[in-house]
Amino acid sequence: MAIGRLGNNPLERRNKTSTVVLENRDVNEIKKEEIVKEFGELAHLSKMLIQNIDFLDNSFINRLHNDEKELEIEELKNSIQEIGLLNIIYLQEKEDRKFRIISGLRRLIACKDLYNDSIDIKGKSRVIILRKDTPEEYLDRISIDENTKRKDLTILEQSYKFNKEAAKKNKKIDEILESYNISRKKFYRIKNAMNYPEELKIFVEEIGVEKAEIINKIIKLKPGADTKNLISQLVVKKRDDLRMILKELLSGKKKKNVIFEKSRNAIKIRINKKISNDLEMELKKLLEKIENY
Repeated sequence: MAIGRLGNNPLERRNKTSTVVLENRDVNEIKKEEIVKEFGELAHLSKMLIQNIDFLDNSFINRLHNDEKELEIEELKNSIQEIGLLNIIYLQEKEDRKFRIISGLRRLIACKDLYNDSIDIKGKSRVIILRKDTPEEYLDRISIDENTKRKDLTILEQSYKFNKEAAKKNKKIDEILESYNISRKKFYRIKNAMNYPEELKIFVEEIGVEKAEIINKIIKLKPGADTKNLISQLVVKKRDDLRMILKELLSGKKKKNVIFEKSRNAIKIRINKKISNDLEMELKKLLEKIENY
């Protein structure tokens, strides 16, 4: 299938008998350019190429919404129409002679709309097509690199991405932290945003993950409160004020004097108050009786 590859493709001029040595290296140490040089090929963007893209394959799509209204495509279409396609789009060949998107969903949707309106696009030689046999971890590496560089994912989209990454059985949290160059605390703050009440999610982008985390903790400590009303009161407060509210709630929680925990093989009793000598003697007798039971 013709996809409009460039005749003067610099990637085609590489020595076909030599390959970049990528094996036995930590994937986080491998640069995107090395992966592209080994597995990629530069191509022209064309209407035919777009027609062969599987927009339903979201293997590497990190967005929660893929419809044009949610992705705010109109402004991007105007930009591409005026100044052309500036940023590289990354695709991968599939078994069915189609392509999956690794990076550039919004740009591709915008370009598809422009082509449908018979509008030509400047700067079309901005597509890298990666071979079918490109290892998944390398595709992940490119996806991560592009999203980190462009920083255009919302917090909830990052949360969705982090949850997808954490769900992979062969991926350790430390590897994810290194890939995104992010602290453990910030990783979990973003990751947990997906689990917040819907009424809080809509404010996460505006107030940030730290304030959102504090508000979520306050909500949990007020189980009988009207969540929507409570959130509307809290989002306008400063972070330090929210911390003070949380601190007061935590200190005001009634501490249980006696905690009784029973499992299948054990019973635990914890006493959080001073007891009289007589009661202490009674407890010792009871423990001795249990010991000899």
